Amino acid sequence: MMEMKIAYIVTKYPSITETFLKREINTLNKLGLDITIFAAAHSNNRKADNNKNTVIYRPALISKDSFLATKYTLRKFPSAPFKILLLFLKSLLSFSSDAKTLLGNLHTICYYIYFIDKYRLSHIHAYFLNWPACIGLAITKITNKPFSIAAHARDIFVEATQVKEKTKNAKFIVACSKQAVNHLKKILPQKLHKKIHLNYHGINRNSTILPDTSQKPKNNILIAVGRLIPKKGFPNLLHAFAIVLKRFPQTILLIVGDGPQQNNLSEMCKDLKLKQNALLLGWQNNKTTIKLINDSNILLVPSIIDSQGDRDGIPNVILEAIATKTPVIASRLPGIKEIIKNNSTGLLCNPNDCCNLAESIKYLLVNLNLRRKLAQNAYEKLKKDFDCEKNCKKLIKLFKKS
Repeated sequence: MMEMKIAYIVTKYPSITETFLKREINTLNKLGLDITIFAAAHSNNRKADNNKNTVIYRPALISKDSFLATKYTLRKFPSAPFKILLLFLKSLLSFSSDAKTLLGNLHTICYYIYFIDKYRLSHIHAYFLNWPACIGLAITKITNKPFSIAAHARDIFVEATQVKEKTKNAKFIVACSKQAVNHLKKILPQKLHKKIHLNYHGINRNSTILPDTSQKPKNNILIAVGRLIPKKGFPNLLHAFAIVLKRFPQTILLIVGDGPQQNNLSEMCKDLKLKQNALLLGWQNNKTTIKLINDSNILLVPSIIDSQGDRDGIPNVILEAIATKTPVIASRLPGIKEIIKNNSTGLLCNPNDCCNLAESIKYLLVNLNLRRKLAQNAYEKLKKDFDCEKNCKKLIKLFKKS
């Protein structure tokens, strides 16, 4: 495989909720790419350890590193202040949040430029359309290095600032769902549409982290996984589960994840008298989460579109469940429908419809043959469209063209 050195600009690394990012980077490594990660921060003091890739964290504003990197950038790129000023003024006129990001990260931009030169990186890939793409755009303006973007969900539907300017300067932009591709095409002029490419997240089906799928529990164990935030729809899930318990009182619901709704959900469990049956397990590492999914009968994904317009694309937990042949019941949202076809690869429910969700759960709990059929059909679709190595090879082709 070719020698390519890529800079990945990310907000957090490692991120406890973005396992798809680490999976993608590890797969690209295996396919021969040399990737250096530039991160603003890390999640909850979990710095990258035992990591094959170099990870460069944003330095303190007032520090020797920032001073030396700024000095280096000004010496090598004398026009850098002028280019940043033009970008700042353009941002200020249209998207003040991007202007604020630029102003607060001048030292970050210079620091990353220093290491891009030091490691002789040939391409800048901004992983998300918001902060990473803002930093990546500034770097490409100064250095003329080729630049690309990976866009996902919230960064498209809620935080798509300066999307036209970023796409215009990018060699390409990949989006992880058809929903995202279609939305980008709606908000961008037609001449930029050729730069937009669909590139699904994938999963390594043969990875050793995937457990034995030959046995499923005889008890009724349901599981939901995700950040405890409005768009995940967990309050609706608890209401639906209360209905399910009237018919199946021994059923257990596991909710894996943490977030701002944790206390609210805990109180709901008390109010709905679910305390013995609904267990809030908090954050769990990926290996533990996959084992919990494998040891459950059904994965539940009750996502909604929240008040800000934020929504899921294709939640990666769906891919992980399908890889363990765990059947899925999910909300009928555009991104989710790209992998879950009702009564074929899973069951779909109307978002915010607790009764519909409860009826679907009860129906699937008593229909073992349907559970097996849905799980097998979904697994075949996973092999076809959501294989991590296949999709990373498509991404490499785009890097090579740039």
